[in-house]
Amino acid sequence: MKNFGKILVVSALSIVLIGCGSGRTREQKVSAMMNKIDSPFFVANTNLQNLMDKSEVMKEGTIPFTYYQVLTFFLAVELTGIDYSTDVQLIVGEGESFVPNFYGIFKVENEELFKELLETEANADIKEKDGMQYVIKDKEQYCLVWDKEFAIISSIPMDFAAMISGNGGKQGQKMIDRNIEVIKAAEDGEVDDDWVDFLTNESDISLHYDGEGFYSYMETMAMDDKEDMEKMKEMYEGMGYDMFINFDKGAVNMELVADLSDGLIEKLNFIGKDGVDAKLLNYGKSENPLMSGTYKVQIGGLMDYFEDLSKDDYEKMIEEVAEIGLQMEDIEEALSGDMVYMVDDISEKTEEIDFGYDAPIKVDRSEPNFAFVLGVSDMDYIQNTFQEMLAGAAEGSSEEMQDFQKDLEKIEMLPNGLMKMGDALVFMGADFIFASNDSTWANMVAAGTSVKINNPDGVLNEKPFGMYANFERLLGLESMKDGEDYIKMLESFSASANLSGGNISIKLTDASQNSLKVLTQTIGSVLAEFEKESNPSMEQELEEAVIETEDAFNKLNDEDLKEIEDAVNDAFDDLNE
Repeated sequence: MKNFGKILVVSALSIVLIGCGSGRTREQKVSAMMNKIDSPFFVANTNLQNLMDKSEVMKEGTIPFTYYQVLTFFLAVELTGIDYSTDVQLIVGEGESFVPNFYGIFKVENEELFKELLETEANADIKEKDGMQYVIKDKEQYCLVWDKEFAIISSIPMDFAAMISGNGGKQGQKMIDRNIEVIKAAEDGEVDDDWVDFLTNESDISLHYDGEGFYSYMETMAMDDKEDMEKMKEMYEGMGYDMFINFDKGAVNMELVADLSDGLIEKLNFIGKDGVDAKLLNYGKSENPLMSGTYKVQIGGLMDYFEDLSKDDYEKMIEEVAEIGLQMEDIEEALSGDMVYMVDDISEKTEEIDFGYDAPIKVDRSEPNFAFVLGVSDMDYIQNTFQEMLAGAAEGSSEEMQDFQKDLEKIEMLPNGLMKMGDALVFMGADFIFASNDSTWANMVAAGTSVKINNPDGVLNEKPFGMYANFERLLGLESMKDGEDYIKMLESFSASANLSGGNISIKLTDASQNSLKVLTQTIGSVLAEFEKESNPSMEQELEEAVIETEDAFNKLNDEDLKEIEDAVNDAFDDLNE
């Protein structure tokens, strides 16, 4: 019984100690610090060492040598003293003026190296307060404060008086005092379990957006003009999202987790959980179009939402629809709410334009060959109403109505059931309406020879919103020539989402390496090529410098080389000490 009593005492003490700060994990401490920051509405969490390892940016050969030298100089832990293996957080929160406050939380591993970096590279004057070191750079509008466990770099708020005078006044010291309190909160502040869950996620990059914090910031920005803001308050404040990004081998994968308020979910209930009817994916021109996407909504609920957003615009739309002989309630019943859109490819055309003076000019333009398919629940209503409109049964004398009647008169009915409306060709099937600007495609649908489009892993109809893009179809297009290096890197893009969240995946053509390394290499090569084109003489100058250096070394005798070797060895010995 005595042992049981001791266990209870120890357990109680443990709870008290954890609540008071001792024994907290770093994530718990950071969560307590974030609770001291005013209305944080955007937070990023990542591990820089992990990103460096995956990108291999610190390895020679991954990026052009010039960039490699610059990065290794500024990011090498031997020079910065920063602990890259500890997660860092970037936070954007409400500020004192129209500019938000920015914060970065990280850890200093070697304080001597870190202080030397600040003193030599930033010409900083390091001071101390409450056992912490700090730096204020008023002109550059940032400040730094750190202790053995945490460091915070943040912007210095700027007010109007400071903008006129050209400095931050006393804002820098105020920000230091505030950030010191933020660091102190690591031990005695309140732990936020939601932030802890976010910070402990093991993705490569974690992003958080908070609608309430953003609305608070936007209210500050709006000043006296807050009427329009108030209308969107429920929308802004009701939105919260986490995005978790992972750089995997051959792909960048993102998970979106939505945290919507109950009120907003109720307003958006026209967005269901299911995707479009798979039958609507059968009207493609080719199996692998350039891009395809889907929407699935409940039409009546969507109209209610539109009315709630703007009653005047909604009523105007109802009047216009009624004027051409339609009733919104009937339309809501006739359409299923399913829609598929497709871009099969891009046609490149050369047009000759004659302005009536001088010689005609030729203009190259790109035109997507696209189509969309609408799901229909009541085709009898659609066809009967359309026939009535063609017969002129709709009444109305407005200018818009007269224009509509003129457009109806221009519709050409083709023998195979197609309707030509300007550049568009429309076909009404048993339970769908198809429209396209591509005559070959439209004729295929009318003849029943269209094909089912590719739907990898059901991405197009798994959820109410889906999208898939095939980048291979862009290769060879003259209009895409400037971005060809990026296009060659990409294989496909896919996304699907509902009110609970969604997934995004970008697949790369090179599946043998980590996607972040491929992205780093490609961007580095493009930047190097751009620099070469901007400074065509630079490459030659570098080559001449290398040759001159080699010639100088070749002229050295053995005794000179021995002296250089001894000097280098002495320098390394000093560094090791």
